[in-house]
Amino acid sequence: MIADALGELCGHIVFLGGAVVGLLVSDPLAESVRATYDVDAVVNLDWSRFRGIEARVESQGFAREMQPNRSAQASCFSVYGPSHQRSCDIVGLGLQRKP
Repeated sequence: MIADALGELCGHIVFLGGAVVGLLVSDPLAESVRATYDVDAVVNLDWSRFRGIEARVESQGFAREMQPNRSAQASCFSVYGPSHQRSCDIVGLGLQRKP
């Protein structure tokens, strides 16, 4: 659902965390992977391009969640489906605020 909502942005984002574990396990005898309801992603961009990614994510139907004590280098977005909510945390690597 989140990958569909992100569309072409998926080519610019590295997904990590529990949401990708099932994609990495290749042993057919391994135990099933616990479901997760959020997606964590990381981008390696300068500050202005990170803000551009945020704007593009919002244009894909995600609502930005303003959370207290959250780093300026991380943004949390939610996408709402007919009967559920999914969230996507996008973290920027090595971002430096412009003076």
